[in-house]
Amino acid sequence: MPLALARVAQAQQNNARTRHYYQRAQQLAPLNGFVANNYGAFLCGLRQYDEAHQQFKLATEAQHSDAAQDALLFSGYCYLQAGEDRAARQQFDLALDAAPDQGSMLLTEVERRLEQQQWASVPLLLEVYHQHLPATAESLGLQIRFAAQQGNAADVTRYGDRLARSFPQSIQ
Repeated sequence: MPLALARVAQAQQNNARTRHYYQRAQQLAPLNGFVANNYGAFLCGLRQYDEAHQQFKLATEAQHSDAAQDALLFSGYCYLQAGEDRAARQQFDLALDAAPDQGSMLLTEVERRLEQQQWASVPLLLEVYHQHLPATAESLGLQIRFAAQQGNAADVTRYGDRLARSFPQSIQ
């Protein structure tokens, strides 16, 4: 119940109540990685990066492997927000090494950032993805979109050719 109340308070932008309910949720379920991840994301949003990473660390040690894997990605996003690209890359590397299926979440984040015109971190996210996983029609489509938004005709052509060769039936 406190986790749900924390999320309601967060939606209402009541930071004091949100913090209170997250702390209460942790008292009731100290090993719950989902609570730690949510609290960490909240703290990251407040730019309280050290506290946020403490929560993500707790989540990586949690009893739920899904929460532990998510914590690596969330920690990476938080490092990106803080402008710490090297630390972000390390977390993303760990996340994809531990659970390659997290790659789809990384691509979803790339798409979100493209839609919101938050281009600065897109190259890093796509590079990490392609270092760990084979190119997909979706990942190449995102490369093309990014290159087009940057006015990079050579990359649009290069990734477009690769997409056409590797995935001729793709809607991308």
